[in-house]
Amino acid sequence: MKKTVVANVIGERTATSARTLLIDRGSKDGVVKDYPVVNQDGILVGKVFEVKEKSSLVLMLLDRRSRVAATIQNKDG
Repeated sequence: MKKTVVANVIGERTATSARTLLIDRGSKDGVVKDYPVVNQDGILVGKVFEVKEKSSLVLMLLDRRSRVAATIQNKDG
């Protein structure tokens, strides 16, 4: 089971080709590459792209390199 890690955004890069966030949690806090990243409202905003000991880089969904797999279910199931 994945544990929830609360982090703060300490930097961002929003160039035309890269949209990333730098957060203040890393491997020492239990962050793992490819974990999903959600905001305080539970909305998916990206995934962990690179992990260092005390910080991590998040690839935002707005980045052209981002991909999300999804399954659509009808209301019956």
